[in-house]
Amino acid sequence: MELEKKYTLAKVGVLALLVVCVLLGAALLKDKDEPIRIDDLSAPAMPKSLESFSKSFSKEFKQGQDQAFDMLDKFFDEGFFKDNSDPFQKMEQMRRDIHKKLEKGLQGPFDDSWGDWYDARFTGHDSFSMSMEDKAHAYEYKISIPNRSSQDLKVDVTKDGIQISGTLNKVVEKKNADGEVTARQEVASTISQRFSLPDDANYGSAKITNGDDQIIITVPKV
Repeated sequence: MELEKKYTLAKVGVLALLVVCVLLGAALLKDKDEPIRIDDLSAPAMPKSLESFSKSFSKEFKQGQDQAFDMLDKFFDEGFFKDNSDPFQKMEQMRRDIHKKLEKGLQGPFDDSWGDWYDARFTGHDSFSMSMEDKAHAYEYKISIPNRSSQDLKVDVTKDGIQISGTLNKVVEKKNADGEVTARQEVASTISQRFSLPDDANYGSAKITNGDDQIIITVPKV
């Protein structure tokens, strides 16, 4: 009986996630430049495409959570973030607003499902970081990448700046209260980022050095 109750709560939580996601998705697609606030969202009739997504998601959820989350992956694909300068910032704002709205009643089962799915898909941008040091005769950029051997990245230096593109691979583990790994999932996310160069940077003479967990880019000054 207790198990059935937990399953029902989990189902309600995930379905609540669907409603919030489609509303926020509609808001993102309508105006990408405005900050996202759930308080500003109304609940008009959804476009046919979102209605179709909602019905399909509910059907897939009845067959299993993995299939339902696969539908969320397809909904929040690369096209969803097209021309969006900082999608991760908006997704993080979305997450905070969702937790605030659902802090009573549904947060427990909802947070478990939403958190696992969100972390696996939208924290890939934390998988690398870049720092710059202004030296006497050159600019030195260091791109730190954990598990460099498992990442497929391309780095180009042009007059437009440093372009980083490729795929970041991430392993997401779920543990129980005893710290034992109960599930493991591999997630690959595509990235494309550009960093501008100073005006006196001689990009044509840039040198790229690949290390185990780091890429060093040395750009001489003119």
